[in-house]
Amino acid sequence: MRALAAQPAADGVPVDVLLNNAGAAFPRYERTPDGAERTYALNHHAPFLLTHALLAEGALTSRARIINMSSYVAVRGKLDAADPDVVGTSWGSRFYHQINVYATSKLVSLLAARELARRLPEGMSVYSADPGMVKGTAFHSNVGGLMRLTAPLFRPFAVTAQEGLRTPLRLATASPAPRPSGGFFSDSQPAAVSRPASDDSLARTVYTRTADFLGLVPLVTG
Repeated sequence: MRALAAQPAADGVPVDVLLNNAGAAFPRYERTPDGAERTYALNHHAPFLLTHALLAEGALTSRARIINMSSYVAVRGKLDAADPDVVGTSWGSRFYHQINVYATSKLVSLLAARELARRLPEGMSVYSADPGMVKGTAFHSNVGGLMRLTAPLFRPFAVTAQEGLRTPLRLATASPAPRPSGGFFSDSQPAAVSRPASDDSLARTVYTRTADFLGLVPLVTG
């Protein structure tokens, strides 16, 4: 992520829209070389790090929009508000439920974006976008474990790639910039989130703990 962030700055390419799209759900517990559970590493740490590295490089324009692809499944996520695990290693000592791990990684990302919105320079925005369940994606073809067994049940409700693009495209291009920054959007509109996802105190803790784990200096509150 740090190497990727350095490229636009080195090439003199201003970034108006950052769309953090990569994501996955894994069927069993494994840790990355950095010591994180790999679902959290990909769904939360990677976009968090790339966003902050681009900010540090000065690559984002003054009106940049940051869009993290999210999921309605985040409503299933659960965190200990007193001691939130932002690295995912607690799943190594309890039952590893694939869907709940994925959902909680998305909840953590939602909370971090909520707090980032307060800290971004004026004029920049950050959003969490739910594209829906999109047909033909790797999520359907490559997912393993319990999610592979349940995926066929949801296929009748899947949307086309063009339909899935509507929400992030609106967030990227609408004028003026959609509000609220830091919000969760579905069907191109602000959508309700779970009670934990709207907890400002928990959002601050998740943000600062994530920055600390990744060796980043938290942005000063705007």
